[in-house]
Amino acid sequence: MPSYGNVLPSVSVGLGDSAAVIASTDVIFPAPFKSAQVALAPAFSSGKVRAAVEIVWSGAPGAISVQLQTADTDIDAAYVQEGTAITTVNAGNVSRAEFPDVVAKFARILMATLTNNVTATAKISS
Repeated sequence: MPSYGNVLPSVSVGLGDSAAVIASTDVIFPAPFKSAQVALAPAFSSGKVRAAVEIVWSGAPGAISVQLQTADTDIDAAYVQEGTAITTVNAGNVSRAEFPDVVAKFARILMATLTNNVTATAKISS
């Protein structure tokens, strides 16, 4: 699988699994930044994956636009935005969103907007 410029190898995510796709050592500022990709293992009965994204920021990230991107082919040009961009952060500097009906084979996180120079860890869960 292609590399997207971070230190984590790609992994598969199935029902009940999660995978770290952004490490605190990844240089995410300035945006845009593309995370490591994961291969999605859909439920046998539906062919879908219920995906979730969780990002833990080292401090207040400022204005953000974070997107779950999915693709059937693991090439940069094939990834498209899934659902609505994540633009909120809670008081603990955590952002989270769920995507209940993903049918793609691969997923990654795109940080399109990040106004403060912070670090983050992030995972994609199923």
